[in-house]
Parts: sequence; C-alpha cells; structure tokens
Amino acid sequence: MTAGPEKPDRTGAAEPSEARPKRRGRKRRRAAVGLVSLSGLAVLLVAGFIGLLALKAEPFAAPEWVRERIEAQLGHAAEPYGLSIGQASVVIEEGWSPRVLLSDTQLNDAAGAQLVSFEQMSVGLSMRALLGGQFRPTKVALSGARFGVRRDADGAFWLSFDEALGGGDPRGAGLAEMGAAVDRLFAREELTAFEEFELRDVTLRYADERARRTWTVDGGRLHLSKEGKELRARADFALLTGGATAAGVELTLEREKGSGEAFIGMNLSDFPAQDLATQSPALSWLDAVRAPISGALRVAMSDAGELGPLNATLQIGAGALQPNEATKPVPFRSARTYLTYDPDRRLITFNEIAVEGEWATLLAEGKLGLETGESGWPESFVGQFRFSDIETNPDGLLPEPVAFDDGFADLRLTVEPFRVDLGQLNLYDGETRYHAEGSFQALKEGWSYRVQAATGDLELGEVLALWPESVDEKTRKWVHENVFEGRVTEAQFALKAVPGAPPEPHFSFSYEDVRLRFMKTMPELEGLAGHASILRKRFAAMATQGAMSAPQGGKLDVTGTQFIIPRTKPKPAQARVKLAAKGRVTALLSVLDLEPLSFLSKAGQPVTLADGDIRVSGRLGWTMKKPVPIDQVEYEVSAVATNVRSEMIVPGRVLAAPRLEIAADGEALVISGQGRLGIVPVSGRFTAPLGPPEGRVSKARGTVELSPGFVDEFRLGLPSGTVSGAGRGEVELTLKRGEGTVFTLTSSLEGIGLAIPQIGWRKPEDAQGRLRVAGVLGESRSIDEVSLSAAGLDAAGAVKLTEDQFEEARFGRVTIGSWLDVPLRFVSRGPGRAPLIELNGGRIDLSQTTLGTGGSGATDDGSPINARLDTLKISDGIALEQFRGEFDTANGFTGDFTGLVNGEAPVSGRVVPQSGRSAFRITSGDGGQVLKAAGLLRNAAGGGFDLILVPASAKGSYNGSLEMTGVRLKDAPAMAALLNAISVVGLLEQLGGSGILFNEVEARFQLTPTALILNSSSAVGASLGISMDGYYGLASGEMDMQGVVSPVYLVNGIGQIFTRKGEGLVGFNYNLRGSAGDPQVQVNPLSIFTPGMFREIFRRPAPQVQR
Repeated sequence: MTAGPEKPDRTGAAEPSEARPKRRGRKRRRAAVGLVSLSGLAVLLVAGFIGLLALKAEPFAAPEWVRERIEAQLGHAAEPYGLSIGQASVVIEEGWSPRVLLSDTQLNDAAGAQLVSFEQMSVGLSMRALLGGQFRPTKVALSGARFGVRRDADGAFWLSFDEALGGGDPRGAGLAEMGAAVDRLFAREELTAFEEFELRDVTLRYADERARRTWTVDGGRLHLSKEGKELRARADFALLTGGATAAGVELTLEREKGSGEAFIGMNLSDFPAQDLATQSPALSWLDAVRAPISGALRVAMSDAGELGPLNATLQIGAGALQPNEATKPVPFRSARTYLTYDPDRRLITFNEIAVEGEWATLLAEGKLGLETGESGWPESFVGQFRFSDIETNPDGLLPEPVAFDDGFADLRLTVEPFRVDLGQLNLYDGETRYHAEGSFQALKEGWSYRVQAATGDLELGEVLALWPESVDEKTRKWVHENVFEGRVTEAQFALKAVPGAPPEPHFSFSYEDVRLRFMKTMPELEGLAGHASILRKRFAAMATQGAMSAPQGGKLDVTGTQFIIPRTKPKPAQARVKLAAKGRVTALLSVLDLEPLSFLSKAGQPVTLADGDIRVSGRLGWTMKKPVPIDQVEYEVSAVATNVRSEMIVPGRVLAAPRLEIAADGEALVISGQGRLGIVPVSGRFTAPLGPPEGRVSKARGTVELSPGFVDEFRLGLPSGTVSGAGRGEVELTLKRGEGTVFTLTSSLEGIGLAIPQIGWRKPEDAQGRLRVAGVLGESRSIDEVSLSAAGLDAAGAVKLTEDQFEEARFGRVTIGSWLDVPLRFVSRGPGRAPLIELNGGRIDLSQTTLGTGGSGATDDGSPINARLDTLKISDGIALEQFRGEFDTANGFTGDFTGLVNGEAPVSGRVVPQSGRSAFRITSGDGGQVLKAAGLLRNAAGGGFDLILVPASAKGSYNGSLEMTGVRLKDAPAMAALLNAISVVGLLEQLGGSGILFNEVEARFQLTPTALILNSSSAVGASLGISMDGYYGLASGEMDMQGVVSPVYLVNGIGQIFTRKGEGLVGFNYNLRGSAGDPQVQVNPLSIFTPGMFREIFRRPAPQVQR
C-alpha cells in the first residue's frame, strides 16, 4: 500500500458526466452488489451439465454452448447490465462438491462499458440441490477484483467498483446501501445454501478526503461467511509504508441480518501511527507520533455510518514524539495503551498507558475529552491522567533516572499546530510533591516551550538527581563537589526555549541545614539556610543563617553572605562572594590568614593580633579554575570591631577599643579607631601592606593622651608630679616581620604640665613645647631618642628598658635657660621607687633658679640626686667648682656637698629644705681663703668659716649669716687705706707684716644674684675692732661701705655695750667706695670725740632688705 495525496485515475476511463441520469448510477450500484446473485442464476442453467461431470475429479472445460448458456442466464439475472464470461470449467471435488470455475468475467453497463472484472471466479454448488434440479451456491471465490473505498469529509464511507477504474458515480455505494443489498441478496432463495464468499488478489484504493490522503492495496484478501442470520467478514492486506517492512491490516465484520449495525474489528501490525491518526477522532492524537503500531480496534457501526464506542489495544513500537521534521524527537522504546472512545460523550478513556523509553518509563490511566470544530474533527483534547511507577531522564540530561511513586496531570493537547498546555503535573516521591506546569509547542522552526516546576523539601542528593548535567554544568559540578549535605525547600524551576536560541533555565530555591565549602582553602560553612537562584546563566545564593568554624576563635556567623557566579558561561566562570559575617575578631583573622588571602602572614602578624566582637562585609572574586592563582583573587573587606583587645599591636601593652574599623584589599590591611593603650586614651590607624613580601612594612599612626596615666602605663619612672594635665601625642609605629616595633612619639605638649621640682623647673599646661620619643618595642625594648624642648628646657637623650621596666635614662645635655647646663642620668631603683638622678658635669646657676622646691616635708619616696658638677654658681663672682653632693628629695631637697669656692677654697656644706626652697650651710677650716677666693678679702688667711644661706623672698636671693674665728688679715688695700687715714702706724705695720688678727667675725647680709647687701658686720681683735654695712657689686667688684674703726679694741671695746658689735667707746666713722683693690677711703676724724651711743647721727642707716 502506498499513501499520498489524491491523484487522477491513470486508467484512461472517462470521467462521469454530470448530465448522466441518476437512475443509471443507481443501477450500476445494484448490479455491483448483486453480482453473486447473477452468478447463482447462471449455475442453474448448467446444473444438468455439471451432473454429467460428476465422475470427473479435475476441472473440465465446459463446451461453448454451456458457457453461453451460463453467460445468458447470469446476464438475464443482471439486467439491465450485461455479463460476459471468458471461459468456464467444472470440477467435482472430494465429497461430491461441484464447483464452477469462471475466468475473465466482466460486468458491463447497458452501453457495454465495463463496471468490474474478475480474473477468476469460483462458485461451489450444493450437490443435493443440484441433484434436485436447483442451483444453490455454497461458496463463491473471486480473484483479481479492483475496488475503491472513499471516506468523505463528513466521515461517511462509500464503496465503488469503478473508482479504481476511473468510471462510475464518484460517491459509490454507502454503507447503508451495501447493508441493505447484502440483506436482500442473502434473502433470495437461491442463496439459502450459501456458506462463504472469498475474494483474493484484491486491488483496493482508499481515498480519505478529510485527511487528504490515499492508500492503495494490492493482493488483499476478503473472506465472508454466513451462519444463519449472522454474517461474518474478514479482510487482510499489507500496506507498503515506505519503511523496511510492510504494515499488516486485518479487518473483521460481524453483522446480523436486519440489525442495522455491524461490529467492525481491526488488527494492525507495524502500522504507521500518523496514518492511523487520520482514521478516528479518538486516535488523532497519534498524529505527532513517529512509530509503528500493532494492536486491535473494535467498533460498532450503524448502517447509516454512525460509530459506537471504540475499544482499542495499541502496542507502539520504538519511535519518537515528533510533531514535525524541525522538532527534536522525543524517543521511546515502546508503549501500549488500552482505551475506549465514547463518541456520544466525545470522551476517550485510557484504562492503561505504559511507556518505556530513554526519557521516561511510566504507567498511566486517564481520560481525554475531544473539543471539535465545525468539521467535527478534534481540534484539541482536554484530559486528566494518573501516573504510577514513574522513572524519567529527559534527553539523558540526568546522571540516573529519577523515580516517582505516582502522580497526576491536567493538560490540553492542541492538534494543529501541535501544542500541549500542562495545567498541572504533580508527581510524588513518598511525601515529597513535585508540581509542574507549562506549555510545549511545535513550531515550524522547532520546539518552543515554557515549563515551571516547584517542590517542597528535597535532600541534596535529590536536588542533584533532578538537576540536568548539561544545565549550568559548571555550577552543578561546583555544587556536587562543594556542597556536602543539606535540604532544599520551596524549589522552583523554570525553563524557556524558542527555536534558534539556547534554553533559558531559571532555578530558585530555599535551603536549610547546608554544609558547603565555597573555596577549597577555606573552612566549611555549616547550618546554612537561605535562598538561591539560577537565571540567564547567573547563579546567586544568599545565606539567611549559617556559620563558619574558624581555625581559631570559634565560629563566624555568615548570615547575609552571598555567593554569585555572574555568568556560568563562557568558561571558566567568575565567582563572587559578598561577605557578611560576625563573630570574634580572632576567628575572622584566622580565616583571613588562610590561603589564598594570608592577610596576617603577609603582614607578619599572628592571627591572635586582636580579639573582640566583629561584623564584616566585603567581596571576594576569583576565576573558577584549578588551581586558583593567589594573585588573581580579588578582595575588598571592611569590618567594624567592638570591645576589641590586643596585646600584639603594641607589644607588651593592652590595646582596648570600644570600636575599630577594619578594611582590607589587595593593597593593605587597615585598622582604625579610638581606644585605650593600657589606661591611656589613644586613637589611630594601623596599616599592613599586603603586596609583595619584599620590603613589606606595617605602620600604625595615631594619637595618644600624654598624662600622668601615660607615665604610669609605660613605667617611665618619673616622680609623681612630674607630669600633670593631659595633651595629645602623635604616635607612629613601624612593624617589620622578625624585628621589633619601631615607634616615634611627638607632641606639642599643649595641655600638658611638666615639672622638675628638684631644680625648680616647670612648664605650664597652657604653654607649648616640643617632645619627641623614638624607640623599639618588643623583646628588645628600648627608647633610643628622647628630646624635649619646653619652657626654656632643652634635653636630648635615650632611655634603656629591661624586661619592660625602666632601667635608666641618659641625657647628654640638659639646659634650662642660662642657669642649668648639665648631662643628666636617671637610674631606676626598682618598681615603685623614684629614680636616682645623676648629674655628671656641667653647670648650675643658683642665682637664677629656685633649686630645691621639691621638698615639702612629705614622706613620699623621692629621687636621690648624685651631683658632680663642674660649676655651681652661687651669684655673680661666687661659684663652687668641682661640686660634689649627694641629695635626697623624699622630704625635700636635703644632702651634703663639697666644692671649691671659685675653684680655690674647699668648702663643705649641707642643704635642707626651707620655705619651699633650699637653705645652705657652708663651712670651711680656712675662712680667710674662702673670703679670698670669693673676692671679698684678697689676703685673708686662716680661721674658721661658717656660712648659712636661707632663701630670701626674691628669686635667686638668700639671707645669710657668717661667723668666722681666728682669721688674720694681711695686705688688705681697703683696710690699709683706712688705717692710714686714721694714722694708726702700728696697725699699718702689723697689717703689712704678720697681719691683723681678728678673733671674731660676724656678718648679716642678703646675697642677691648681683650684689652682696651687708646689713651688719663686725670683726674684732685685740688691736682693732671694725663694723661695716653697705653694698658690694658681685660682678663689678665696686663697694659702698660704711662703718667704724675702733683701735686698741681690747680696751676700747668696752664701749660696744652702747653701740654695735665691733665698735668701741672711741672710734672713727669711715666710708669705703670704689673697687676692693683700689678703694677710696673717707674718715671723719671728729667722730672720735663722739660717744658710741651717739655715733649713728654721723652715718647713714644700715641697709634694709626684704627678708
């Protein structure tokens, strides 16, 4: 059988004329369907001849007259048609069954035109009837006939004998006419003995006007049998379908006389599904199937051509669902179905559907309702199905088929163009429900589809099982290799495709209890919950819950972290992490120090650099290839840390901060904020470069509060009160890997008060200055530079530390104004004790300072002072050279000292606190030498010397008292001039000789930085008594003195009871002016006549000073 569009008949027969009377067409149909009856009449005419052949077993050619007689009888029965017979023969078969054989038999119309022809015709006769003189056919066999069957657009079938030959009425005989003709035929008495009818070598042309298809069958067979009122027909034929094998068709028909309906059955073998789809509305859904079908169909048909319920069993062989040539086939290995079609309800009931294939294996049952158009043929189907025993692997996308227990679906199938609208598809795996909806359409360019699917809870293995390997395969591989466990909730999948473009998948889901590794060198993320999606080659996942177990410091909460692959293609894909984490600082630092980041290792710092609470945000980016090059990992991280504590940023010190801001990128790690270093408020910025290791140096810059707390925190060993107030210092730390931390501290000292009370120096808090401290922190701690310039003080030196304790401070030169210029050394005496102060060389000018103001009588531990000065200047012209002293400041400035007055006269002394300053007592065994060295008396010699200096109210001034005994005065110009003036020749000779001996010398004076103010003084000996008061310029050596000279004081001294000590009853008033080396003496000779008690009227009052 071949199929194709209708073609014009190639037999050459003329087309029927529209003007031909209808009566003639009807006669043709009657003749055709009554052919068997005519044959029976012919047999009656030759019955006698057949009887003569009863003894012959082989066919015997009938004589011409017998043939003509039979032809005439048959032709008479067929009037108004004619019958012609080519040849006739008779045979008596076993069992005395006569049979007439006819060849080249033709049925012609009245004009002689052939209607139908048979190559062979065999008529079996009833021997009993024949012996009774009756012609009763029992079996009729025909061969070589040609027929035409046509189904019109309304679905009615028409049989014609001329369609194949190109003549006759194109409508042919309808099923009702054929049924009535058969009933009439078998009602004739001549056919009462009829048993069966057989038609072989049939050529059938079947034209389906609705389907616009034609099929032609050669070599077909038809068998018809009659038992009582039941008529059974069976036909089988093979169709050439263009494939490797021919399709087999077997038709059966059962009809009871007068019932008005027939039961038709069809058995198929390897019948094309598309051809079968054209024959029944109930099977039109097979039009998209490309596969051979075997099976059976049974339907009741009325004589009017109305169909009853159709029952079908279909076995579909290997093939595919492929609506057109452009669509990609959906293959299957086999399928079967048992269905019933109710034409009244337009409903197909599928009792079973079984499909086995690469894409799916399943069992199903369900119903399809037909939605027909004006043609009465289905335009679409609407149905519901239930599924069981489902395994699916669409297009081999999944590594293993996915199994489901059962499911159901609502769908609409549109025939032209082919389209499936999936209202819902629900599949169940245990308690898990999978829901899908969408549409599939076969366009002329190929498949177009939109699918949406959703499900509830899935374990990780189930997700991977449902994730096609070719859909975002890089992402799927990453999930397979790096997600170790978890559960997916609320998963939604969408897939859209149009011809000529790659599919667009969209996959979104929530997840719980996930454990994954986002980078192979990083710790796993645990307890993750969140949501993720894949859309247009972009994968994104965000954690709403989860933690990371850091190598140190506990867990980091990663809630809010996002993992993104912006484009899964082209390969290799780029990965991005938007980091959000909170936890302990140590935990974060230990993570950031893992490869490929290695923040802390690059900076030469430990992961325990700091601890506290921290909240992090940032981004990471890398190329998803193996291995990940470290230099190609991009990152930018920022964080806020609270309650931070570190003992590493500043080695040996606790850095605490309520809030720190942290940032890190490919260039540097930066930490900034405010806090406390120990008890000292600080603020700053720590920067650790993260570039190449060569020359990598970390730095910290900031400010620190300079206050007494700073002194205590850094254990500088300064006495209490040395620092007051609070100011700001600028600090810079330089941290090199494997080396100590180098630091510098600078300050303008604004707001800071400084004091060295032991030497009377202070810097007010509102004054500015300059401080610089530099050194190294760490195991080898040191302060290599200390420089201070403030309030006239300039100092530069270094501090030595041992085991984080102050050991000593050395200052090569310390100057304060013009009064102090010394090298200074502070030496530790142990924790909690003020340091020892050593002055080794240099000079101090007491005339310009308030040295010793530290004493207050308190019992606090003060700083001992060891002084080895080159010069201790008392006043202009008076200084102690080679000054040596040991002093204590615990209860004020107290101690003993020695020195050389102006480098000549040795003295010793003691200093004690008094009135907030220091008082001195200086003694010597050679008072004359002291006076000589001081420039007061050039040639004095011998005698005891006891000098007391107590602080005067004026700065640098002292109130003094001097007592001397046994001092001898020689070659004193002033004294010589005085004695010469009063003409005391003996005394002059004595002065020039052995000298004048004064047994007692007393003086009360005030020593200022520039002058000696002599309030009163006296020197008495056996030969002379002298009193003196006045002024002496220390720098100029000029004097302005007055007094009384009393000769023979041993006798004359009795008068001192009426006047000052050193003045006798009789004396001379005098004045000394000028330099001590060349004095100008004025003596009042008349004053000798003035009693001592009235002597004050002849001289000025003694100098008065503010004590």
